[in-house]
Amino acid sequence: MAVGQITSPLSQLHAILPARALQDPSSRLNDVGTFPWLGHGDLVLEEEEEQTPSYAAKGLRQITFIKAIEGETEGLRGTNQHGALGVHVWISCSSQVFSPTSLYSQDTMVFLVSLTAACLAILVPTTALDVSSTLQNVLSNPNHSLLYTYPTDLTRGIIPKGIHSHNDYWRDLPFYTALSVGCVSIEADVWLYNATLYVGHERSALTPSRTFASLYIDPILDVLRRQNPISPFVTTKTTNGVFDGYSSQTLYLFVDVKTSGKDTWPYVVAALEPLRSAGYLSRVENASSKSILYRPVTVIGTGNTPLDQVQPLASRDYFYDAPIPTLNSTFSNITSLVSPIASTSFAASFGTVRNTSGTLNETQLTLLRAQVAGAHSKGIKVRYWAQPAWPISLRNGVWKQLWEEGADLINADDLAAAAGFSDVSNYW
Repeated sequence: MAVGQITSPLSQLHAILPARALQDPSSRLNDVGTFPWLGHGDLVLEEEEEQTPSYAAKGLRQITFIKAIEGETEGLRGTNQHGALGVHVWISCSSQVFSPTSLYSQDTMVFLVSLTAACLAILVPTTALDVSSTLQNVLSNPNHSLLYTYPTDLTRGIIPKGIHSHNDYWRDLPFYTALSVGCVSIEADVWLYNATLYVGHERSALTPSRTFASLYIDPILDVLRRQNPISPFVTTKTTNGVFDGYSSQTLYLFVDVKTSGKDTWPYVVAALEPLRSAGYLSRVENASSKSILYRPVTVIGTGNTPLDQVQPLASRDYFYDAPIPTLNSTFSNITSLVSPIASTSFAASFGTVRNTSGTLNETQLTLLRAQVAGAHSKGIKVRYWAQPAWPISLRNGVWKQLWEEGADLINADDLAAAAGFSDVSNYW
């Protein structure tokens, strides 16, 4: 039964709320004040089973009164109408409110917000809509109407970013996690055992099920099939990339060979056949080719990949990760047709960076500029690995300076931070 209502205009994501307002919501509803994060509309208190007050508001699936969270903490918990996708907003208050970083004094309301970038994209537009409840119901698409989807919308709204997912197989969902934040480059370490390529950082991490095919070839192929559907509206074969809306963007797949390059690389080439036969691999067509014919996936061998199984071939659909420091000396005969991207260790090139701003000194900066300019003059992109990961301000500072100085791929372990989807990264 509704006992009161509050109009709450959209504002910034914060609120100060007297703790006493939550002690008896049914009798002190007017003390609650406004909840800026709810958006325009009414906040209605209703009685449910076991006398537990529950709140419902436009754009929200439910907000339930919670008591005794983290000991003495009490507060509200809610999810928006897309709660099934993992959007969770916690509001807590008491004389001692638990937080991962500190304790807050009485009469303070603390928002403990755990939102991925995708969740934010869902939450903010939904709560900002000042529309009727009837239209809100339509927007939630309760009947899952096919009118509001289309064949290639798997990666709808994802903006490609110059980020390399370092040791991508460490993600909870290899490939897909990187795809979800817009990484244009991923990396798989492969080990050859009994004619099968297994994926992992070291031998102890290998399992029978985690293979190059199961973690990368098959998932990539599945996404590309979604992006290139058979349709009566398509009269010729398409080669759209993995990003909807950015179909010409290639996905760089770095294959880091850990076992003998001479023995392993032929198995890598063979493993690419499903992508090859579908026409999804970037390639050099013949000896007279002056450019790469880019397709949805560009394979680059690194680690123990043997140069002599890549460079001499006039026609091929894989490339080589050349070392940046020697592009104008030992590897001066390497062209962009052999190595579209070159890499090197940041630590080996520039040594230690200790200032927390991540700013390189003049000597380091001069070297960086020379290396980037040398590679770019040959049409080769650059990537630096082994960057400092901590302190976070140092890591972010290095990312920022590398990007500003022309690095084409930012090597990252924390993908959400690199993509700007983490408050810790402070958007660099």
